Amino acid sequence: MGTVLGGRMQIQQLEAYAKKYWTNAASPVIQYYRKGWFSFRFSAEEDMNTVLKGGPWNMGPHTLILKRWSPTFSQEMESITTVPIWILFPNLDPFLWSSSTLSKLASKIGKPLFADLPTTCKAKLSFARVMVETDIAEPLPDELLFSTPYHEISSQRVTYEWMPYYCENCKKLGHTKDHCKPYDTGKQQDKTNPKGKKRKKTPTVTSPTLVPTYHIRMLQAQEARS
Repeated sequence: MGTVLGGRMQIQQLEAYAKKYWTNAASPVIQYYRKGWFSFRFSAEEDMNTVLKGGPWNMGPHTLILKRWSPTFSQEMESITTVPIWILFPNLDPFLWSSSTLSKLASKIGKPLFADLPTTCKAKLSFARVMVETDIAEPLPDELLFSTPYHEISSQRVTYEWMPYYCENCKKLGHTKDHCKPYDTGKQQDKTNPKGKKRKKTPTVTSPTLVPTYHIRMLQAQEARS
């Protein structure tokens, strides 16, 4: 399953994108699901894993998020804030490079999905890179504490390769609170009328025309002559 954060896409656009960028996998069958979500059906699980490991996918100013389908997906779709992201462990100690230890570290942030190829092969020891599925609505740590084999407490720095925007107002991904339309509408309403009630128009009062006293006397004198 997939959705595009920050924009709307047609099936034809997604098909063209998959054909151009997912060259290491057979093109999936893409169908619209509902409420901005699409289904991506791959002919082989290997192709699906290849595409998942390559994500999240940038589509210009937008981002394509892909998730494995689960039986509870329909119920969770309204409030999905758990997405796959890449986390980095810079300058990781050598004794922490085993798959089981990396999995334990990553599980402190979310559900570990897989490590990239250089991490698995230990080809790049400056950092380890692991994809986890984590809840963006929750605060994420920038440091993890753990016990070493020598029973000492040590720390490991964590960085995030990419993080989707999350709105604290409407609880949705793809924008921040400052760019939330319901929030902006509410702010404008509160600013003009805090209680949200329609303001009554203040009636316009027309000031009476004042006639100088000497004019009144002249009019009275003219009436008396006639």
